[in-house]
Amino acid sequence: MSAPGGISSPPVGIHNGVPVVHAALGAIFHLEILSREDEERLDRVNNLVWSWLGGELRHSWLSCVDGYPQARRTDLDYISTYVQDLDLPKLREGGEEAKLAAANFAKIGRTDFSVALKGGATWAESSPISYRFWAEIPVVDLEPRLSAYGVLQLTVPDGWPLDDFLGRVTEIAAALRLRWGAAGYTYSTWYAHEWQMASARVYAHARRYLGYDVGAYERQVEDFHDRIRTVNWLTFLGPALVEALTKAGKPLSASPLVAIRPLGEEGAVLYAGGRPEAGDRNRLAYPRAYVQADAMVRPIRARDPDDMVFLGPWTKDDIGEWLCRFERHVK
Repeated sequence: MSAPGGISSPPVGIHNGVPVVHAALGAIFHLEILSREDEERLDRVNNLVWSWLGGELRHSWLSCVDGYPQARRTDLDYISTYVQDLDLPKLREGGEEAKLAAANFAKIGRTDFSVALKGGATWAESSPISYRFWAEIPVVDLEPRLSAYGVLQLTVPDGWPLDDFLGRVTEIAAALRLRWGAAGYTYSTWYAHEWQMASARVYAHARRYLGYDVGAYERQVEDFHDRIRTVNWLTFLGPALVEALTKAGKPLSASPLVAIRPLGEEGAVLYAGGRPEAGDRNRLAYPRAYVQADAMVRPIRARDPDDMVFLGPWTKDDIGEWLCRFERHVK
């Protein structure tokens, strides 16, 4: 499907005449630890995304391939088949030390795995239309299979019809073994080119416009596994985090501004109002529905910035302030 006529997102960062970051409408899905059963699910989602955005995706950036080739549907097979590469070979000799050494060696070629596709006229520029998969592996153990955290991210122009966006991202969320996700305003970047300028523009924009998810997950998906990074217009919670809220004594319950609907059999979606809101810190405009949604998931929302690194000029205090930006009282 092509972008509906007349819909575009102006870039919020340009360097030497080339767009480096766009404000966009998007969804970021954090997955449960990847397993063999996810291959079919990821392939199903790839089909959904390609039928939706494939006509607009022009360029690929694959961590396992040199250069920036023309985007193809087969590029997405690197996402679904990634789960096959997490099985470790059996060692005929050696004890625990040898097994850990072999696992760490195998991890080198499998962690920080990325498949990224985007639109745009040239390989160097960012585009509001993008699709990405990221996977990373924490400290290894003696299990016969590497444990990998995975994230899917997609973006479209911020003027995309909301009904269409809502239907598609909820269908995608329902197809995944989801840990949690957030959909609404975010950023589409292309860190293959001018990443310093792009990350600086995200920093400046996000500190003012509170309703935008910075989408920081590279090298810290583990940090955002048990604690979600943010709420957004839509906040998706998988069964494990719905249960975690209940155990924390805060089972989900709708509020005047936030509706709750089921996601699959045991997950949930929080709807913070009827449409995404940008907010504006300079004008003290904190989206009230987002503030209520944040209060509802506070026990599972990240607030400690220790050891976190966001690309760009973020300090630890900046990160902590951003994580907790919706901790406000709403009458």
